[in-house]
Amino acid sequence: RRVRFVTQAPDGIKPAITIFWRQGTETEGGPADIVGKVSVGLDEASIAAAPVLNFSAETPEAVAANMGDDPTLNPVEDARAHRAMIRGNLIVIGWSYTWNGPLARYTDQANYEFWIRRSLDGGQTWLEPQLISKIGDTSINVKEPRVVKTPGIGAFNPAAFIVAWGTETNVYEGLEAPRDLDVRITYSLDQGATFGKTTFVGADPGSEYESQLRPSPDASR
Repeated sequence: RRVRFVTQAPDGIKPAITIFWRQGTETEGGPADIVGKVSVGLDEASIAAAPVLNFSAETPEAVAANMGDDPTLNPVEDARAHRAMIRGNLIVIGWSYTWNGPLARYTDQANYEFWIRRSLDGGQTWLEPQLISKIGDTSINVKEPRVVKTPGIGAFNPAAFIVAWGTETNVYEGLEAPRDLDVRITYSLDQGATFGKTTFVGADPGSEYESQLRPSPDASR
């Protein structure tokens, strides 16, 4: 479900396209993993030959082997709101995740946080997932995350990218409507090895929803 595509100009060496989607046993927003492919070519044969990877399986404790997991192995964990970027050999895949989808939807005992997983070699190998939002409070959910690279013009920083996410109250689905909280933002200047301080976009924490990010080429603004 919800297939997405992120591309860059193909050169036969670096990744040209990442195709990724939600895959699970249920429909209508039920628990799912984020799975996908990375291909150096845009032709049908190259994309078909690329292996399917499970980016989000067992997110908090994931190791390389979990990227081969079938989404049916853990039918309770849930990943959604998948995002990605490619620049050169850097690939960043992001998703909102909870260890227990039904618990997060129908109670406030589990919540969604935003995670990313990176490859520095064009998808040949992948690092372990990184927790970016670090909310901790299960009464708050991440919503509408963003991963945006800097414009490739002028004196741009190719290692920089920006991450932002909205938040909302985590309520019992069907009994109460969630309330929008604040949009938060952070950035990396070194391909995601480290991140700057997370800050609120608004002056006060309230009534913000989605973000549309336009960083300067060097990510200073």
